[in-house]
Amino acid sequence: KGEPHLEGTLLLPEGYSRKTPVLIMVTGSGQENRDEEIYDHKPFAVIADALARAGIATLRYDDRGVGGSTGDVAQATTEDFKDDALAGIRLLRERFDRVGVLGHSEGGTIALMLAAEKQADFIVSLAGVAVSGTETLVRQSRTGLLDAGFPEATVDTYCKAFAEACQVRVHGGRMPSPDELDLPDALKQNYVAALRQIQSPWMTRFLSLDMRPLLGGITCPVLAFNGTKDIQVDHESNLGALRSGLPANPENQIVTVEGVNHLFQHCATGAVSEYRSIEETFAPEVLEQMVRWLAGLKTNSL
Repeated sequence: KGEPHLEGTLLLPEGYSRKTPVLIMVTGSGQENRDEEIYDHKPFAVIADALARAGIATLRYDDRGVGGSTGDVAQATTEDFKDDALAGIRLLRERFDRVGVLGHSEGGTIALMLAAEKQADFIVSLAGVAVSGTETLVRQSRTGLLDAGFPEATVDTYCKAFAEACQVRVHGGRMPSPDELDLPDALKQNYVAALRQIQSPWMTRFLSLDMRPLLGGITCPVLAFNGTKDIQVDHESNLGALRSGLPANPENQIVTVEGVNHLFQHCATGAVSEYRSIEETFAPEVLEQMVRWLAGLKTNSL
């Protein structure tokens, strides 16, 4: 199969030099193009443009199997996607002195991983997952089922079984059978579908992924955002993990953004079904804070 071949866009500000800060941009889970295009929105293109105007360079690239990029996706895990980003960092280090990572969702987790491995000089995490993949998936299930109107006791039963199944997938043991669960038939079918979903190599790795033990080793500056209406990556638990786990660093900023969803759009509920109908691509106040933070990083701290 060979090594993946990745294609991307290096956007350079006017008058750039080796001393210009540069960020590699890493998309969220699922295969996306270099603009992280979703429902006609191109958030990475918007971010890259804003950063270029502020004198900051970016490299964004098509994920494996998308656009101009090739490479195995079926067997790939977050570790492989981290290696893809690392290849980009190494390329950028040939031309720039200060190389950072900007990641969204799974990309935010990858940014944290690369920071823990001392591969990044600074990172920006947009709704990155800092708690375990299992906690994230169970919380998503709970939110979805409660929103669908299932009683809390039923949702508790489902989530307890699903959490146990995730642990079994990672550590081995016997899966809870749907027939043993006191659940309506619709939820038993949902549970069977969820068991199928967690069999993939990517999902198996995601379930056991947990940034919390690594956070203490991150010494570079970290800027992390998460929206209060993000129903995919919970802001309280994930930003809370960063606040308590990262070493004290006056340059770190952990920011709760009021009223935005997982894509950083201002929204009514945060539901995925809203993403398409919202005109805004990316909250301007988040862009402004990102630009200010990156421009303000002391050269000597990088």
